[in-house]
Amino acid sequence: MKICSASEKSCLYVALIIMLAAISRLCVMFFSQAEAGDTATYIKFAENIIRGCGLSHSDPSSNECILTSGGYFPGYPAFIASVWMIFGKSVLAVLISQLICYLLALTWLLIAIFRLTKSNKIIFALGILLALSPLQIGWFRFILTEPLAIASSTWFLAELIISVADKKLRIFHLASALSISIFIRPDGIFMVLGVFLVSFHIYDFKKSIRQILVILLLTTVPVSGWIIRNYNIGQPLLSLSSGGQSPPGYFMWLSTWVVNEYERSEASSPVWLKNYSQI
Repeated sequence: MKICSASEKSCLYVALIIMLAAISRLCVMFFSQAEAGDTATYIKFAENIIRGCGLSHSDPSSNECILTSGGYFPGYPAFIASVWMIFGKSVLAVLISQLICYLLALTWLLIAIFRLTKSNKIIFALGILLALSPLQIGWFRFILTEPLAIASSTWFLAELIISVADKKLRIFHLASALSISIFIRPDGIFMVLGVFLVSFHIYDFKKSIRQILVILLLTTVPVSGWIIRNYNIGQPLLSLSSGGQSPPGYFMWLSTWVVNEYERSEASSPVWLKNYSQI
């Protein structure tokens, strides 16, 4: 590891931060594991992918296979399916695999920060903040897109920082991280704004535009594949919602008493899943 060859203290800091990040997330994983509203849907998608159906709301135990695109991108269900094909069907295997992805991304981010700042103090301060961030830790007890999205965005941020340090955009790496982020959560597209800022910081206007266009082009290649797939099955090309109508009165009522994300999820999920008896 380059950071270790440059500074033993920095290497020690990175090891400590990664250990704290792992322990804190393993604690919520083992002692506070829970399901969320979309967990059942992602599991159903993954089971259908494993049986060769693809992204589908169909019952995995049936012979039915009706493909869908509504409201979901395939990255996270494909990740779950890949983990299960390697380690067997296990919730814990998915949670640990998500954690490993995040720890690798965090390690790369810390290396990137060192390359830019050459400061042990900055590495330690930012690393501890990320490792023990309550905004991150809680997500790692769920089978949801958020843990993997945090990992991919951490990787993307690291590539931006290295680009600044090297005064050269890491085009392929940035496009890869951005594409993966979009396939996990389509709102990941907004991370491209960081490319604009860094590109204009490094290059003059004309070269900045050329570099940005290349990254956007590379990013659209895999996304275009998904658009073509949706077109072929007669689905909306880039549907970001399931298309279902929400009962306005019910959700207006929820707004009068729901005070956190957990209550919102538990109250609204039975409606989206049509398990009305669980309301």
